[in-house]
Amino acid sequence: MAILFQEVFKCFSLYNPKSILVTNEEIVLSDTKLITKDQLSFHENVLYVGKTSLLTRSTISNHPINLLLINDIDISLTDFCGVDGNIIELSSDVDLFTVFNEAKDLFIRDLQFANNSAALLDSLIQGKGLNYITELGSSIINNPIILIDFSYKVLSHAKYEAIIEPFWIKNIDRGYCSYEFISEVKKIESFKNAPRTTEPFYVTCYASDIKKIVSNVMIDNKIVGYLIALECSQNFNDKTQELLRLLSNVISQELRKNKGFKNTKGLMYENLLLDLLDEKINKEEILLERIKSSGYQFSNNLYVLSIDLSRYASSHTHANFLRDSLESIFSNFKSVFYQDTIVILLDIKDKDEYDEAFLSKLKDFLRKHHLLAGLSSKFSKLLSLNKYYDEAIRALQFGIKLHQDDCFFSYEVFKFYHLLSSTTVETDLIQFCHPAVIKLKNYDKKNNTAYYETLSSYLYNNQNMQNTAKYLFIHRNTLNYRMRKIKELVNFDLSDSEVIFQIHLSYKIMDYLKYFNTSQPV
Repeated sequence: MAILFQEVFKCFSLYNPKSILVTNEEIVLSDTKLITKDQLSFHENVLYVGKTSLLTRSTISNHPINLLLINDIDISLTDFCGVDGNIIELSSDVDLFTVFNEAKDLFIRDLQFANNSAALLDSLIQGKGLNYITELGSSIINNPIILIDFSYKVLSHAKYEAIIEPFWIKNIDRGYCSYEFISEVKKIESFKNAPRTTEPFYVTCYASDIKKIVSNVMIDNKIVGYLIALECSQNFNDKTQELLRLLSNVISQELRKNKGFKNTKGLMYENLLLDLLDEKINKEEILLERIKSSGYQFSNNLYVLSIDLSRYASSHTHANFLRDSLESIFSNFKSVFYQDTIVILLDIKDKDEYDEAFLSKLKDFLRKHHLLAGLSSKFSKLLSLNKYYDEAIRALQFGIKLHQDDCFFSYEVFKFYHLLSSTTVETDLIQFCHPAVIKLKNYDKKNNTAYYETLSSYLYNNQNMQNTAKYLFIHRNTLNYRMRKIKELVNFDLSDSEVIFQIHLSYKIMDYLKYFNTSQPV
């Protein structure tokens, strides 16, 4: 329990003091006591309340002292010159016990604030969550509190019945603030001129008589949300602002537990993308409203690019550097951190497909930073963002297993493997393979040859002998020999497109079984 002398001065300035002597207004006071007759000792951190007649200069001259006096005798503060301390002198018609009780109330309120602060901090330590912290804060100030994020989405709020302002009731019912509401808020002068700190500020809205105090919620000097107190049940006081500032800091620490908030840049589109990834938006009209509020327009040529950050999980500073670097290269694309990945929404506005120049620049970036990335197929419905994020993740998973030397994996290449992964364990995938492919594989095992790999490479290079020889790093004569042996072992027509399809299919199944399904022998 501790208050500054200047708070005492502010409180009793309403009494129009006869005179004031202040030598140290920053001194911290821990208690208040009545002056007793013939009192000789004084504590420098106690406010003493009493009548001037009980004191003489000689009794206090040797003590740092803080006095709140009722001048009941004809004596001037000049008689106390040289006293080390602070003195406020009130007129003789002021009631002593009224003054003492008001001084005592200052310390009681401060004690309540300390207890409330401890309760808020305890709720953070105990991990009781945003809803509990917000409701506790609301009960402490005896007024409803609402927490919204930087995109004006409602994160938590006081008990519903405590909120009487129609605008906020609608926002809470909707789960986010409407575009019209946000537009009007941004026009309010006190909001536009608000400090970029957690210092609470008053907001006056022409559409409502209810007073509001707002405190920015900040993480690493970035505004990530707003804490709004509504004056519904009790008039605001000085402690309201102090408690709101403390509550804002407590909520900031709670939000730090969420990687999305810890790594956010405080931009409105970020939370829109995160809500889509978490499938928290499931209606087209809600999505359109949120897009409108974000101030960003999306085309119909969209891709999800997911960059694996699992190896950088221990250093979010490095991850932020990667994200900033990416956005400097691909400035038109939007990105967020999500589940140990950087998720980038590629919006190819002016063309149907991403071009080779983009792909080359992306691969250079990935190789430079030793990163891996998966790309979804193209889509147009933003409401399906989570589905295409899953495609990008699956491309990463399949690519890491099957194409270990590459850094970029497109879902289109691995779509068939996704289909295979949806089969049950009981499905005998080997039965769908062409017999000739199985025969070559078994022959290689028995005779230590490489005909299985040779045929695969030959088809991969579109049956071009010269390119296949280069691909396998063998002489063309060696390749000719191998192809003759393959034809002797398995008699099939490689000019038949259906045969080629079946062989391609067989190789994909065999690769899948090799890396993803060890229960079936290959």
